[in-house]
Amino acid sequence: MKKVLYAIGFFVLCSCTPKYSEHVYVSDFTKYVKSGFEIYPVGTEIKERAYYPVADIKMNFYIGKESSDALKSGLKPVKDEQFGYIYTPTGEYITDKVANEAKKHDANAIMNYKVDKIQTSKGALLGYSATGVAVKIK
Repeated sequence: MKKVLYAIGFFVLCSCTPKYSEHVYVSDFTKYVKSGFEIYPVGTEIKERAYYPVADIKMNFYIGKESSDALKSGLKPVKDEQFGYIYTPTGEYITDKVANEAKKHDANAIMNYKVDKIQTSKGALLGYSATGVAVKIK
């Protein structure tokens, strides 16, 4: 009976540590732009018409243990005193992912690019959220 309780306790402790994951959210405007209809997301200024937006991008990167996303990412795990080895994206990694996603939508620039921390209400770091507007500069 004691072994069963230890096994259940171990499972509960292991299941509490999240796994590394990446999530991409894109509002693709390409079909509208090609038809001559332009969409300007909040924060996009129209001072000059030297560009047009093609997609609104949001990507979330959650810090965590090994997962299929972590293995595909090519990131190296780092030692964490509380959770063992975890995967944490660097600023360069996040920027590369956002830029590559923008290029998939035929953009040649990103406007209003911003990376924010995703934190618990007590301030613990869960991951990062990157947002930006993919644009085509004329």
